[in-house]
Amino acid sequence: RGPHGGSADATAMTAAMRWIQGTACWAPDAENAFVKAVVEELRGPSCIVRVAGFDGSSEERTVNTAELLPRSVDQRCVAEMDELQELHPASVLDNLVMLFGQPQCKHPGEGPTVVYSSVGPTLIAMNPFVQLPIYGEEWIRAYKKAGTDPRRNKELGPHCYRTVEEAYCGLRSVKHQSVVICGESGAGKTVTNRKMIEYLCQVARKTQAKVKTGTGPTHHEQIVQANSLLEAFGNAKTSRNENSSRFGKYTKLTFDPAGDYTLCGCHVDHYLLERSRVVSHLPNERSYHIFYQLLASDAGASFELQGGAEDFLYTRNSASSGEPIDAEAFTALEGEMAQAGFDEETRTNIFKGVAGVLHLGNVDFTSDADSCQVAASTRPALERACRMLGVSSKALGDALTSRQIKGPGAEMIRTNVGMEVAQGQRDTIAKTIYARLFDHIVSTISYRLKRSNFGPVAAGHGEVPDAVIGLLDIFGFEDLAINGFEQMFINLTNERIQQLFKSIMFERELQEYEKEGVTMAFNPDVENAACVRLFTSLGSPPGIVKLLGESVLVKNGRDGASFVNLLNSTCAAHPNFKVCDPGQASSASKKKGLKSGGRCGVGLDYRECFLVKHYAGEVIYTVNGWVPKSIDGLAEHLAGELRKSTESYVKELFDQEEGKAAETVGRKFCMQLESLSSTLELGATLFVRCIKSNPQMVPGLVNRKEVLEQLVHGGVINALKMRHMGLPDRMTYEAFCFEYSGLEDRKHCRKDYKVRCQRLLREIYDKNAEEEQHFAFGTSKVFMKSHVNGLLRGLIALRTRNVIKNVQRRWRIHTGRERIRKVEEAEEQYDEIERAAKARGVDQVRSVAQALRDAKAAIGPMSKLLEEMRKEHGTDAFKIGVALPREQIGALFHATETLRLAVEAIVEKQAQAEKLLNQRLARAIQDSVTWRERVVAISAECEELKDVASPEELKECLTACSAAIARLNKLQKENIPELRRLGPVGVDFDSADLASLGEALISPKANEFLKEAKTLVDKVEQLGNDVFRVRRDFQQAVQEVQGQQEEALRELEALSESAQRFIEKGLSDLVAQVGVAWHKQAEAQQLLTAAKDADGYRVAVEAFVNSVREASETFERGREQLLRREQEQEERRQLQEQLDALQKDLEESIASIHRSQEVRIGSPEEQAPIARISAEIEQLLEEEIPALRGSQGELAEWDAQVEAVSARTKAALRALKDILEADRKVSQQEFAKRAQVFGGSPEKKKAGGLASEPDGPVKFIHDEGLGEHEAACMDIYRQLQSLHEVGAQRSAVQRVMNNFIKTTWGVGG
Repeated sequence: RGPHGGSADATAMTAAMRWIQGTACWAPDAENAFVKAVVEELRGPSCIVRVAGFDGSSEERTVNTAELLPRSVDQRCVAEMDELQELHPASVLDNLVMLFGQPQCKHPGEGPTVVYSSVGPTLIAMNPFVQLPIYGEEWIRAYKKAGTDPRRNKELGPHCYRTVEEAYCGLRSVKHQSVVICGESGAGKTVTNRKMIEYLCQVARKTQAKVKTGTGPTHHEQIVQANSLLEAFGNAKTSRNENSSRFGKYTKLTFDPAGDYTLCGCHVDHYLLERSRVVSHLPNERSYHIFYQLLASDAGASFELQGGAEDFLYTRNSASSGEPIDAEAFTALEGEMAQAGFDEETRTNIFKGVAGVLHLGNVDFTSDADSCQVAASTRPALERACRMLGVSSKALGDALTSRQIKGPGAEMIRTNVGMEVAQGQRDTIAKTIYARLFDHIVSTISYRLKRSNFGPVAAGHGEVPDAVIGLLDIFGFEDLAINGFEQMFINLTNERIQQLFKSIMFERELQEYEKEGVTMAFNPDVENAACVRLFTSLGSPPGIVKLLGESVLVKNGRDGASFVNLLNSTCAAHPNFKVCDPGQASSASKKKGLKSGGRCGVGLDYRECFLVKHYAGEVIYTVNGWVPKSIDGLAEHLAGELRKSTESYVKELFDQEEGKAAETVGRKFCMQLESLSSTLELGATLFVRCIKSNPQMVPGLVNRKEVLEQLVHGGVINALKMRHMGLPDRMTYEAFCFEYSGLEDRKHCRKDYKVRCQRLLREIYDKNAEEEQHFAFGTSKVFMKSHVNGLLRGLIALRTRNVIKNVQRRWRIHTGRERIRKVEEAEEQYDEIERAAKARGVDQVRSVAQALRDAKAAIGPMSKLLEEMRKEHGTDAFKIGVALPREQIGALFHATETLRLAVEAIVEKQAQAEKLLNQRLARAIQDSVTWRERVVAISAECEELKDVASPEELKECLTACSAAIARLNKLQKENIPELRRLGPVGVDFDSADLASLGEALISPKANEFLKEAKTLVDKVEQLGNDVFRVRRDFQQAVQEVQGQQEEALRELEALSESAQRFIEKGLSDLVAQVGVAWHKQAEAQQLLTAAKDADGYRVAVEAFVNSVREASETFERGREQLLRREQEQEERRQLQEQLDALQKDLEESIASIHRSQEVRIGSPEEQAPIARISAEIEQLLEEEIPALRGSQGELAEWDAQVEAVSARTKAALRALKDILEADRKVSQQEFAKRAQVFGGSPEKKKAGGLASEPDGPVKFIHDEGLGEHEAACMDIYRQLQSLHEVGAQRSAVQRVMNNFIKTTWGVGG
C-alpha cells in the first residue's frame, strides 16, 4: 500500500527508489486531472513518463516526481471506497469514473448501483442526468430487509436508501439523526432528498394511516407531495441546473418510539430564499417555476394574466419556457397542494399573490428632475396588481413614488422620489410579497403535517420523547461569474457545514480511539473556524455580517466601494481575507469571460470587490446593492398600505412586522445557521455528497477535472485519507470471537474474549504488524486495517466451506441417498443454468447451445431412469441407488460443470463487451461534446469577423456549423442512447478475443456515427481556416507590438502586488492609475483577440504602455505618503487602545459609584461631590470618548484631544478615589460607634467572629482572603446594620442569607 505521492518534501533519493523504470503511476493532466502513465526515466527532480491515451495511443512527458501518484495495476472497481488499495485523488477519481461507466443492474443485489459509492458514513452520489431503474418498491423492500446487517448491505451496495435506513435504525440508540445533503447546483441534491423522504414515508408508515375521512391521501403521501410542491415555488432553471433549489431546506420527520417508530409528523424550516430572482435573473435562466406554470395554465385568466412570459417584466428575458410542460406542471401542482392539505381558498390566495407580483413588475414610471409618477400606459397593470392584493391603486401608486422621513418633533413627512428609487421600491414590494408567500406556504405545510394531525399516538407515548430524522438539503458552494450578496451567505453556510463535516468525520474518529485507549499516529487538520468567524464575529474586530448590519443604519447606507473600504481597513489582517487589487479583478474577469463593465472598464471593479479564502478556494465577492438586500422588511409607508388590504391573506403577511424592531437579513440568517448547526451537532449526522458528472448535463459523460474538484471541495478526499490512515474496521472482542471462532484452536475457546482475539491475530501476523499499527487492541474493541479484516473473512469463508462440504458428504453416505441427490442436483443445476443463460440472452451462443445439448443428453436418461425406479421401488433409497449406474452418475457432475463453465465464460465475455461498449460510448459522448464546443467556438469567431471576412466564405462556414451541431445533437440524444439500449451487437462471443478487440472495435455502428460527425466537424475547421485568414494576416502585422504589450503587462502585474498596501491604507486614489492601466490592457487585449484592426491595436498598446509608466511614476511618488500613512495608522491604533483603556477605567469607576450610593447616607450637600464626579465621568463615557472615536480628524489635533480627555479622566478618577477613601474611613468610624451600642462585650464580639476595634470588619474580611472584595463585603455589612436598625429578626435574616448562599454556590458549594 503506497503512501500519498504528492509530498512536497520528498527527497531525490526517495524518488529514485520509488519511481524506477517501469513503475505504474498517475501523472497530472490539464484536461483529465490525472492519466495513467509508466515511468520511463528518472532525471533529478523530474522524470520521463509514457502517458497512455484513451484512444490507445501514447506519448512521453516530463513531469515533476512530486506530482506523480502511485497506481495499482490490478485495482478492481469498488463501491465501498474504503477498500481501495491506493488512497489519493487519482485512484478515487478513476474508481468513480469506472463505476459510473458500468452497466446498471435492474434489480437490487445483482450488481452495484453505478451512481452511488461511499466513504465510511459518507455517501457519494453522481448525477447521471438520466432515469435509472434503482428506485421504487423492490429497492425499498431490499434495503429495509437488510436493515443494519453489514453482509447484506455490502451485497446491495451504497444507496441513498441505505444511508437513510441507517439513520432510521439509529433512532433506537440516538433519538436525533440528521442527514446533510450537499453539492453544487445540478449535482442532484433535490432528487436525493426527495427519494429519502419517499423511503421513510414508505417504511415507517402506519398500517391504516388514512386521513379522518378515510378516502383522502395518507399523511405520508401528504409529506411526499408537500416536498414536491415546494420545488414549484422555491426552484428555478439556472445555467447549471434545470431544477435548482434557490433556498435551503431542513425537513424534520418525527417518529413515535412507543409506536414502533412509525412516522408521526413533519416540520419544514427554510433558509435564505433567493429574493433577487423574483425580479431579475441572468439570460438563459428563469425565475421561480410557479410564474411560468401559472402563466401557461388555463387558471391564469382567473388572475387577469394575459399573454405569456414575454409579456411580463419579471419573466421577459427568460430561457425557453416550454408552455405545454409548464401547463402540465401547474395541473400537477394543484393536485399536490390539495393532497398536502391546502384548501381551495388558500390555493387561490397564493396564486393571487403570485399574479399580483407579476402585474406589479409591469408598473413603470415617468419622471422629471426630482419626482415621478406611475406611467399612464402601465396604470392598468397597477390596478390589476392592486385588485389581486386588495389595496387602493391610488394609495399604492402614491407610496411607490414617495418616501417617508422623520421631521421636527418626530413628525413623519412624505417626499417625492425619482424614477430609479420608485422602481427600486416596486421591486422591493414584489420580492417581499413573494418571500412572505413562501414563508406562508412552508408554515402551512408544517401546520398541516404537525404531530397532532397524525391521529392518536401509541400507548405510552407520553413517557417517551419523539425521535427525529432531519434531512438538510442545502445549497452547494458557488463561485459564479459575479458573486454577490446571496453567494456570500451560500458559501458561509457551506463553510459552516464543512466545519461540521470535518469535526464529525475526524474528531469523532479520534474520540473513538481515545475512548478505547488506542494511540494512533495521525492528526488530520480539522480547523476552518477562522473563516466562519470572519463572517460572523460579533466581537473585535467585527465580522463582515455585523459590519454590513451597521452599514444599513448609516444615512443612505454604506454600500459598494464604501463598504469594501470599511472591510479593507477592518479585516485586512485576517488570514482568510484578501484586499482585491486591480490586477486580481482583471485576471478574474478574464478567467470568467466578463466583458468590460466596471468603473475602470474591467468586468469586476476592484473598488467594489474583496476576496475570501474559503476551504474550497479563493472567491471574489462584488458589493453592489447589498444594503437594500440586507433589509428584512419594507419601509413603513409601503408596509402600512399593504396592512390596509381588504384581502385577509395580505394583511396576515404584513401584520407580523408592525411595531417590530427591524432585523437585517444577515443577522437573522446567522442566527438560523447557528441554530441549525447546534441541531446537527445534537445527535448523529450522516453526509451525502452529490457530484455533478459534467457541466453540459449530458447522460453518460464524466468531466474528470470537475468531478475531482467537487470531491476535494466536498472533503471526500480528506475523509478517505483520514479513514485509511487510521484503523477503519473495529469490532467488540465478543463479536470478533463469534465471527472468527472457526479459525481458533478449540482449547482456547473458553478464555477471555480479548485474550482470544490477541492470540489469533498474533498467530496469523508477526509482531511487526502490531507495531506498525495494522491492528490495535482497545479496552473493549479491536481496531484493524481493512486488509486485516478482509483476510480474516476470507479465511473463515474457506474454513466454513470445507466444513460444510465434509458434513454434507458424510450425511449423504450415511443415509444412502448420495446417488439420488447427484441426479436431483444435476437436474436442478441444469434448470438454474439454463434460466440464467436465457436471462442473459446467451442461450443461443454456439458454445452455450452445444453445452446445453450435451448436458441434456447426459442428464435426461438418468432422470428418466430415476423416475422409473421410484415407480418400481417407492421410497426405498437403497434399491433406487443400486439401480443407478455409478459411471453415468459420475458423468453428471462433469456435464453440469462443463455447462456452468461454458455459460460463465460467455457471460463474462458479455460483461466485458458491455463494459467496453459503455467505455466506447462514454468516449463517444466526450468526443462529441469536445467537437461541439470547437464548432460553437468557430461559429462565434465567424460572427465576430462579419465586418471583415468574405461574405461567401462566412455564410458557407456558418451553414457547415449548423449542420455539424445538428448532427452532434442527434448523436448525443438519439444515436448513443439507442446503442446503449441495444448493448453489444454483432459480437461473436465464441471466437472474439475481447482483449484484442478493444474499445475502438466493440461498436462499429458507433464508429460509423462518429465518422459522420467528425467529417462535418473537419469541414467546419477547414472552412473556418479560410474565414480566419484575416486574423493570420493581423498576427503577422503586430508581432513586434505584441512584445511591448507583454513586457508592460509584466510590469503592471508587479505594480499590482504593491497596490494592496496602498488600498489597505486608504490611498485608493493612488491606485486608480493602476486600474486605468488594466482598463487599457483589456482594450488592447480585446483588439488582439478580435484580430481585425492592426492599427487600432498598435494605438491601444501605446496607450497601455504609457498608462503603466504613469502608474509606476504615481507609485514612486506615493511611497513616502504610504510610509507616513502606515506610521499614522499605527499611532491612531495606539490612541484607540488608549481610549479603550480609558473607557474600561471609567466603566469600572461607574460601577464603584453605584455600589457606594446603594448604602451611602447623607445630606444633598454631602453627596454633591460624588454626584459632580459621577456626572463628569458619565459625560466622558457616553459623549466625549464615543465622539473622539467617530471623529478621528487630523492626527495632531486628534492626539491633543485624546490627551486632554485622558488628563480629565485621570483627574476625575483621582477625585473619585479620594471621595471613596473618605467614605471608607467614615464607615469604619460609624462601625465602631454601632459596635459599642448593640455589639455586647468585647468577649462576645470576639466569639461572634468580629474584633472589637473599629477596623474589625475590614481586618476580618482580609483574614478570610476576601481583601480584593472589601468594598462589596462592606456593602453587605452595612445592609445588615440597616436591617438590624429597622427591627428585622436575626433568625429570619440568617435564613435568607443561607438561602442566597445556597442558591448562588449550591448546597455544599
